[in-house]
Amino acid sequence: MTCDKCKYFKVLYEPLRTKGELWDWGKAKCEKHNLITDFANHGKFKRLDTCDDFEPQESEDSNDKRRNYSR
Repeated sequence: MTCDKCKYFKVLYEPLRTKGELWDWGKAKCEKHNLITDFANHGKFKRLDTCDDFEPQESEDSNDKRRNYSR
């Protein structure tokens, strides 16, 4: 599911534009995962997927404790 259709995804404030120039990025938040993103237009929300679509995979390096998320 993309973020534009998710009930937990909220726009905090829209980008600030004056005469077509971008002065400040807008901010949006996922309330379920407590994630924040900036945006210049709403097209980004159609490309963002929810975190639930990704499964963690163990790293190949045993010393590396980071998780690699992929589909």
